[in-house]
Amino acid sequence: MNKAKNLSQTMRYRYGLLVFCIAFVIVGITALLAVLAEDTSSKSVPVGPLVSNSVPSSKHNTQSDIGILFAAKGDLATTQIFRADLDGKNKKQLTNDLNTEHEWSRPSPDGKRILFMKAAKGSSVNFATHSNRLWIMDVDGTNQREIVGTAKRDRFGWTGMAHAEWSPDSSKIVLVATLPNLTSQLFVIDANGDNPEQITKTTNIDGHNSVVADPSWSQSNHIIFIRSWNCIGICEKQDVFSMDYSTRKETRVTTDDNWNFDPYLSPDGKTYLWLSFRSSNIICPCDLMKGNASGALASTAVIADGGSNSNGTFSLSGEQILFLKQVGNKQVLHRINSDGTGLLKIGSGESGVASFIPSPVSTTNTNTNTNTNTNTNTDTSLTSPLGGIEAPQLTFGFNWSQVKYYIQVKWKAPTGSDSNTTYKLTQNNTVIYSGKATNYMDFTFTPNVAMSYKVIATKDSDSTESKPTKATVGCLWLFCGLTQQ
Repeated sequence: MNKAKNLSQTMRYRYGLLVFCIAFVIVGITALLAVLAEDTSSKSVPVGPLVSNSVPSSKHNTQSDIGILFAAKGDLATTQIFRADLDGKNKKQLTNDLNTEHEWSRPSPDGKRILFMKAAKGSSVNFATHSNRLWIMDVDGTNQREIVGTAKRDRFGWTGMAHAEWSPDSSKIVLVATLPNLTSQLFVIDANGDNPEQITKTTNIDGHNSVVADPSWSQSNHIIFIRSWNCIGICEKQDVFSMDYSTRKETRVTTDDNWNFDPYLSPDGKTYLWLSFRSSNIICPCDLMKGNASGALASTAVIADGGSNSNGTFSLSGEQILFLKQVGNKQVLHRINSDGTGLLKIGSGESGVASFIPSPVSTTNTNTNTNTNTNTNTDTSLTSPLGGIEAPQLTFGFNWSQVKYYIQVKWKAPTGSDSNTTYKLTQNNTVIYSGKATNYMDFTFTPNVAMSYKVIATKDSDSTESKPTKATVGCLWLFCGLTQQ
């Protein structure tokens, strides 16, 4: 009798253990699928629709270089952003937050704003660290404001971000973001920091998954960047790639044995510029290279003096290059002609990346005051009322940085919308988001409680409301899933 009772208890124990193991495997598989989904698809990444994939180039025929932009520390507690004349004189400090590092300042092609990164004191802004935040200011240093902070970045599903660059028409920004699955991808956001769109995906090269970095956006609407692969601490291979932003087609630019990085394309779209390590050591020699953007690359060195040269950028004419050169224990700003002649030291101790500042593009008002009272300046806010907005779409995922499930809510911008359109997202008639983005990562849902999501779009005095999307998150132990009604 006791044997039978013990056998029964043993069977119940084994059965309970089996159920626990099965549940554990289900949770593990679910988590793995979430990682794979983040790695190979944009479904788990916030995506904002673009009005057009083709970004018009700004016109440089009426612009000229009026100064230079760079970061420096000197005797200050932290690195700050400065501007100066083309010869490096008349230096003016633009930022003054001594509790924060400032780096990677980039003037907008229209010459009106400056993009830069801020990070915790003592950290490196040039890497996609957790403390990096994206800021913007007017070209004279006024009106400084944050456009992607840590809260927004977490909502986008990023663990870090770096190397932000402007689009040719100054309306968008491309940057590299790190993801919870330990990959990095390129994203495009609006100039106000909203509507992230992932434009790259993990690509296998020579049997290894590659990561991306160092994007720049050329006047020909190509995004130039690098892919690195076979990485265990240090990547064995790193080459320059070019993407046609309109088609997303990628082309490999460099194929040599060097580490190639920080690529740019000249304003006329004819010449690539990049940095190249000539050995597998972390310490340079690091050469500044150039090559043809069409036909054979035919790469040649702009400067290859055995020293540490870094971060070269073109002038508007493409005839000069601004870069940093190691002199003693400092990085010092230099200028050189694109054919390698005329090397000139114009700094004393700088860091990060330096840029030529273009003159501001003048705004042309095409109003004509005639007897017929003809006005050729079209105001789309008057002529394009908002159309209907579709019900939001929901996807379910797991955020590893916060160790939480989330509901990704996305919606399409209605017809007639523009940069002035704002959105409110409600969950069970409570507003949980208000802004200009067309997506939101919701961590506030309650498991096993029915939810209803609605979007209200507003432009000027016009507004439109979507039908609700209803769903419930059901959970069994650690395993959760989304059911839409």
